[in-house]
Amino acid sequence: MSVDKKQVALNKITIPKGKKAKRIHFAKMHEVILTYSGEEFENFIFEWLKFCKQQLNEKTLIYRIGGTGDKGIDIYYQNNNEVVYYQAKQYNKALSLNDVIDICVKIFYYVSKEEIPMPTKVRIVSSKGINSKQIQTFTNKAQLKAIVVSDFNASLNRMNIKHTDEELAKAIRLLEDIDFSMIENIDVDEIILDYYKSDLGTARFYKDQPFRFRKKIEWGGYDEDKFVLQIKSIYPNIKIQKTVVSDAKNDYYSCLCLKETDKYLFGNNCEFDAAIEEVFQGINMLFYNNKALEERYVECLKQATQLRISNSALGDNALDIINNADRKGMCHYLVNEEKIGWVDKDE
Repeated sequence: MSVDKKQVALNKITIPKGKKAKRIHFAKMHEVILTYSGEEFENFIFEWLKFCKQQLNEKTLIYRIGGTGDKGIDIYYQNNNEVVYYQAKQYNKALSLNDVIDICVKIFYYVSKEEIPMPTKVRIVSSKGINSKQIQTFTNKAQLKAIVVSDFNASLNRMNIKHTDEELAKAIRLLEDIDFSMIENIDVDEIILDYYKSDLGTARFYKDQPFRFRKKIEWGGYDEDKFVLQIKSIYPNIKIQKTVVSDAKNDYYSCLCLKETDKYLFGNNCEFDAAIEEVFQGINMLFYNNKALEERYVECLKQATQLRISNSALGDNALDIINNADRKGMCHYLVNEEKIGWVDKDE
């Protein structure tokens, strides 16, 4: 899957002058992928879809679903009438024929039960590909379909999916009208190539320290923002107040730059919003204690810097570009949004 000219233009990131991290050689990138855990590998595929696909069309919907009860869908992709289910497999060996059968059976079983919609495509991404002995069977879609039908019951039993004879018969009837050319294998090296041709590769694959690219916005002053006014009320000492407010403004500005970076990379602020929500959930309980406002303020910022942000493509499991200033700035952002307050509402 090569990156076309339009996509390259959209994905181009302006890198400021200064020390840059060097990307590792393309041939070594696959070795890095092999070190990922299953969750990290799913996040890698999710990040690729968000960066390389969703930015081209902001109406594209992409969700990471993987985990217990995913019904065979690690990542859900929808663009107009196209619905694609991605299965990301990080095994210590290439996928066997049984692995491929189980993927197909699980999805079509839950489609037959009307628990998930019928996809237009099912795409399998495995870090080690499909076993070379099974490639011929996989590429012969009529043969693959026949094997899936004959092995359907055994596959459900392998996966410990309880079912009745009626449910089995209904699922097999569903398969009769399905064209198995919808089942595709995506070479992980094609995904790596997309990264390599974009500046996002510097963030994912680097030598020494990663490059922290960041979109800058115009400084806003922020003197009349809620977070600044509230900080001033809890730090009456002018000298201390000046230092605290200055630090807070810088952190808030960093947070806004992260928000702009998210919009620049992914075409919207879904990932920033996910990070903000995770910070909110991590600090919210601190506002139920009876500590002095100054003490609570310091404790809240400290807690934010210690949180692991894992539900956002910007966070620890993916791009990892959220720094401590961003995390503290998110607290001030939440104050501006009136989700928390540095002072109590009755003060």
